[in-house]
Amino acid sequence: MFCRRSMIWVSQACALFAMLGGCATTDEAGGAKIAGTKTTTAIPANYRQLVARHIAASRDLKTVLKAEISRPGEGWVGIFDGGNRPIACASVTFQGPLIQQGYTVAFLFENGQIAKVFYPGGYNPAIGAVGAALQEGLSCGQLSYVPFPEIVKSKR
Repeated sequence: MFCRRSMIWVSQACALFAMLGGCATTDEAGGAKIAGTKTTTAIPANYRQLVARHIAASRDLKTVLKAEISRPGEGWVGIFDGGNRPIACASVTFQGPLIQQGYTVAFLFENGQIAKVFYPGGYNPAIGAVGAALQEGLSCGQLSYVPFPEIVKSKR
């Protein structure tokens, strides 16, 4: 009896994962298949300017000590955002009230604009510190970074 219930549960879980996996498909051009519409998720050529503008709008740039941006790459953004998707990440170190602080921020793009911003290393009570570290490693942690002078120039 127990074995039969386990088999039913496993088959239902497999069916659920198959359905969710089908939601995360993309076509050859890098667009997500969403209810008959075409959405381009590719990183736009001006992604550095878009990211700089977003950071400038959310942070006092006079406190920025160091800024780096990743080259466009592919990273895990979660099952509900399409699984592996093209992303760009920025790492910013700034002078806080008492100590230097830093954060990494990830950007998803759609149709040449920033569609979603998330902080992969941030603590999330739902997934815990280990989950946050895994998310950081699977998304922004695997990308290579270069200096981001657009942030330093705009702080003057």
